[in-house]
Amino acid sequence: MAEEKIARIAREIYENVGGTQNVKKLIHCMTRVRMTVIDDSKVNLAGLKAIDGVMGVVEDETLQVVIGPGTVNKFAQAMVETVGVRLGETFPSAEGQSIDDLMAKTKSEAKEKYNKPSKFKAVLNTISKIFVPLIPAFVGAGLIGGLASVLGNLVTAGTLDAATWTQFITVLKIIQSGIFSYLVIYVGINSAQEFGATPSLGGAIIGSLGQAGAIAIGPSGLALLPLIANGKWWVYLLGLLGAYIGGFIATYLFGIPKDAKEKADNYGKSVQMETIQPTLRVVTTPEFSSSTIE
Repeated sequence: MAEEKIARIAREIYENVGGTQNVKKLIHCMTRVRMTVIDDSKVNLAGLKAIDGVMGVVEDETLQVVIGPGTVNKFAQAMVETVGVRLGETFPSAEGQSIDDLMAKTKSEAKEKYNKPSKFKAVLNTISKIFVPLIPAFVGAGLIGGLASVLGNLVTAGTLDAATWTQFITVLKIIQSGIFSYLVIYVGINSAQEFGATPSLGGAIIGSLGQAGAIAIGPSGLALLPLIANGKWWVYLLGLLGAYIGGFIATYLFGIPKDAKEKADNYGKSVQMETIQPTLRVVTTPEFSSSTIE
């Protein structure tokens, strides 16, 4: 059953029992929503029975609205969530609040709780701001590299003429390598912007780290990882990973002095506005000058 229909029926039930302020508790069984009503005179039995989706109403120690098996739990849960309590809990006093107000308040509280900032969300947000703008370039480089690999396999298999296609494959690999190389610099620029450092400085730092890592790898691979990589792409990726990590740390550290300078400037301005300027105004007044001379 659609959520809109459940919300509509729940709203109409509350309207015909005197509002949420006339309900003390709410539970459900296999087929019925059972409400403990405060004032029975406020209950509109005819209105309850006329609701589309209500199969019947039974008056007992509790007011029982027959919904039917399989769906009653959804109705009961929607009704208590509207008020902001759990099944079986006492309803809060809601004098003067309409159903729409309560539903809006509940949704607002749930949204505020969901959007509550946390360190984990802050870290993910920082990473996304650095890498998300570069995703198209990563995808493009991957497609170019994949095309070069496919053509290389076809040349190896003899399907394509090596003399014709080798140079074309070489150009594709150069383009792919160039994109990946300069992406390192853009990671440094984005990191610097996020951490508050100078963008050009961040790009220079992480670019130099990436270049140094690429040179150290060499054609035969890192000496410490011959069994894992043997001079292949894993080694290159490990070198870039080291450049990324080093660049993050460097740009973050270079961003700290900028933040500290801004805080110091703001503190200096506040001291000037709150202390120095009032003092100068007092000292330069004619009354102060004449009293000092006397």
